[in-house]
Amino acid sequence: MLVLGFGTIGWHRIIGCCDARNRASARLMERIGMRREARFVHNQIVKGQWADELVYAILDHEWSWRG
Repeated sequence: MLVLGFGTIGWHRIIGCCDARNRASARLMERIGMRREARFVHNQIVKGQWADELVYAILDHEWSWRG
């Protein structure tokens, strides 16, 4: 998706969000170079319970194709 967004479409910024309890998703975004920018406390209801949401982002000049 980063190749498409930055390389083909020419976006400047890409964001990703996940449930804070989903450590696998958070680790994936960190591994591809995204930085955590926010934690929204009790921001959404997931399976009937309030959950925190993490927001990650990366800018075009921060991203490099890792092949």
